[in-house]
Amino acid sequence: MIWDKIATQIIPLKKIYSISFQFTNEQEVQITAFLFELNKGQVRLVENLGIFYDIESLQAQVQKGFPCVVNFGGKGVLVKSLPFTGENSLALKHSFPGITLGEFEGRSIRFGKQVHAAILRKSLRDEIFEKLQQIGLHPVSITLSFLPVFSLFELFSEKNTFFVGQYQLNKEGTASMVAAPEEYNFIGEERISNIALCAFAGGIYFFNTPAAPLEQETINLYKKNKFLKLSIYGILACCLLIFGVNAYLNLSWSSDYQTLMTQNFEGKEKIKAFEDLQKQLTTKKQLIAEMGWHNPIPLSIYADRLAASLVGSIMLREMVINPQDTQKSKGEKRWIAKTNTMVIKGQSKSTAEINRWVRKLKSLSWVKGVEIIDVALEERFSGHFFTLEISFSHEME
Repeated sequence: MIWDKIATQIIPLKKIYSISFQFTNEQEVQITAFLFELNKGQVRLVENLGIFYDIESLQAQVQKGFPCVVNFGGKGVLVKSLPFTGENSLALKHSFPGITLGEFEGRSIRFGKQVHAAILRKSLRDEIFEKLQQIGLHPVSITLSFLPVFSLFELFSEKNTFFVGQYQLNKEGTASMVAAPEEYNFIGEERISNIALCAFAGGIYFFNTPAAPLEQETINLYKKNKFLKLSIYGILACCLLIFGVNAYLNLSWSSDYQTLMTQNFEGKEKIKAFEDLQKQLTTKKQLIAEMGWHNPIPLSIYADRLAASLVGSIMLREMVINPQDTQKSKGEKRWIAKTNTMVIKGQSKSTAEINRWVRKLKSLSWVKGVEIIDVALEERFSGHFFTLEISFSHEME
């Protein structure tokens, strides 16, 4: 279809993650990842994401929606190296006779006088691909074991050896296991661990090597899906633009009408606002009367008189004038003050002092009554916290 051709031509793959899964056993895996960018025909390493031990840790470091090339190595990947004897020696059946190739994903390359081939069970490939898709990545290509590393010899001609895991790869095309491999490979200004070299090489190999037919189909499918998403976003943007223009025109056409309507109701709104202010004034006057603030006595006077009457170790912590009458407020569902009343909270070393102070308060001429609301032992204070309610008159001596 013409749209498929357009999608594959105008959607470039400029950035790609290269991720390597090195299986140490059936339960453990070492994941290394790099982000590469193709800029003006040059492959550039954007970021070395590091090493991870599960997909969830990798997910926190990657951006969703990006394509990725995936390398598999370690346990579960069979690798063979044989002398090159002709084009037939590149066939997987030549390296792995007797296996059912339909159950395996395979790759083979020739480098120098050697053929290197590797196979992986498709079930493991599909499992990893599914997990990558779940974290928002799109696998478009696959490499196996150390095979993509040989392509680095062509790009970095000064290098004679590379170390990948327990393998030493030589410029002549041989791959041999060594007892003490180098921990790092120095490539230009980059220092790449031998564990991460397959991921590093996989990204470069992807941009510098033509894709196999099946991989090209996968790449084209990714481009088509991305083109479809961009098309949908474009259509939505156009719809929003049309909606915005339409809304602007409607607002412009209705502005004169709104102005006339505003002027028409302006007088009514002012009258209504004046009536509301009158209602608020009446309500506030009523509230002031109910709270007992219409005939106030300064708070400092009460505080001075109470402080002068203290006995023993008693200390005052809080004083509230005209507190809320909770019972009446609940019944009438509005705030009602308990007028000519104050609530005192304090502390004392003994209840005897509290009782003595209560008797003294009751003897004062401006005190009508005193009620002990609460007395509680406080171990940290080594004494008692208390609450008193005092009813009083406005006639002070």
